[in-house]
Amino acid sequence: MEFIYEVDGGDFGKAGNASSAVKKILKQLNVHPKIVKRTVVALYEAEVNIVAHAYKA
Repeated sequence: MEFIYEVDGGDFGKAGNASSAVKKILKQLNVHPKIVKRTVVALYEAEVNIVAHAYKA
């Protein structure tokens, strides 16, 4: 299983889209809620860091 999400530097409107999609998938797969929360928080932090610090492509 592979999913690809594009996160662009400087595009704060899309920050959080990937983490929301992953959260939905993990819930559908019946992953334990604590694991879902930790994963989604880490992914969201990564997205925000990309948006805040990466050059716009």
